[in-house]
Amino acid sequence: MMKILAPSLLKKDFPGLSINEEEKKWVLKGSSTVQVFLNDCKVPVENLLSERENRHTK
Repeated sequence: MMKILAPSLLKKDFPGLSINEEEKKWVLKGSSTVQVFLNDCKVPVENLLSERENRHTK
């Protein structure tokens, strides 16, 4: 099965999107680091940030 990877805006309540707790770091504390998992996450077309022709596939 081919998956489409495209830059998009996601909301925390999207089905299939899960975000782990923020990692505790010793350095570089100015930004958050979290793991983001996309399990069959459906993203509406209006949330895509690029045109279809510019998307990368994997």
